[in-house]
Amino acid sequence: MKKLAALNINFDSMAECLKLSGIPVKITEIKDPSFFEIADRFFNIANQLGVKLTIYIIAQDLLNKDNFKQVRKWAESGHEIGNHTFSHPQNLAELGKKEISKEIKQAHNIIGDCIGYAPKGFISPAWSYSPVQAEILTELHYDYDTSLFSSFLMPLVQLKLRLQSQVNKQTIPVIRKDLYGSLFGSRQPYFVSKERPWSNHTKIGNLIMLPLPMTKCRIPIWHSMSFIFSKKQYEKALNSALDTSDCFYYLMHPADLVDPSTDCNQLSPAIKNIERFNIPLTQKLEHLTTALKIISKKCTFVTMSELANRQRKSLNA
Repeated sequence: MKKLAALNINFDSMAECLKLSGIPVKITEIKDPSFFEIADRFFNIANQLGVKLTIYIIAQDLLNKDNFKQVRKWAESGHEIGNHTFSHPQNLAELGKKEISKEIKQAHNIIGDCIGYAPKGFISPAWSYSPVQAEILTELHYDYDTSLFSSFLMPLVQLKLRLQSQVNKQTIPVIRKDLYGSLFGSRQPYFVSKERPWSNHTKIGNLIMLPLPMTKCRIPIWHSMSFIFSKKQYEKALNSALDTSDCFYYLMHPADLVDPSTDCNQLSPAIKNIERFNIPLTQKLEHLTTALKIISKKCTFVTMSELANRQRKSLNA
């Protein structure tokens, strides 16, 4: 019997990429190809596979009426829409409770207004996880959180982000408050609470944590890694994560299907300096097609909510 798996997009828009590159952006005015041509590429692949995607939206992007209409259409088509905070702060876990609450709740309300129902899934920017999130998400009746990056590689990931950032580098700490969770947190799903943020073996509430899938050696697997490893190395790591993870989902970003020859023409030329943006679309499609073929052999695709509900039943058994 095949395992279940979900296909997720952390929808870090082109506007957000420009912002992180130090380029001023007016959200309400920019025509962001992430919500149009780039998104359509993901939907074409999803349609070929006969699956629905789970898409985590940065709520401030919905202040643009065209983006708002697009995301509403995605939800009406059966794709799951989740919460990726309001303004995408890379240092969410370092903020105070009031600021964290505002980021989550403001996004919750805007996304709910857009899609017509309250989102049930959450992921923080850069997997910046604070136990305070569990308290807030429980209050808002979320089903699941996917913000735990339980790998020793987190400081290296943060260092890379910090070196690439063209904005205030202090907002991207290398050693974060959630370091303990990265080093010792569970790699498998568990019921999460503020008191037990990193692992748990008894039911505390309804909120379930779905950590980022890992290999046996705690190498994190999401699609960006396919551009770092060789093809053979990545296929081996992906298979290891599929075999090791009780709850497997495959995380992607709009940058994974950006076409540098067409998508960036109306935007600041500086955007082409962003990682992966200069890789030809044909190569990107090859990477994604290869990964999805491997996953399809071992898994049946569902949304993240379906995956979380299955894990909840398993943990309750």
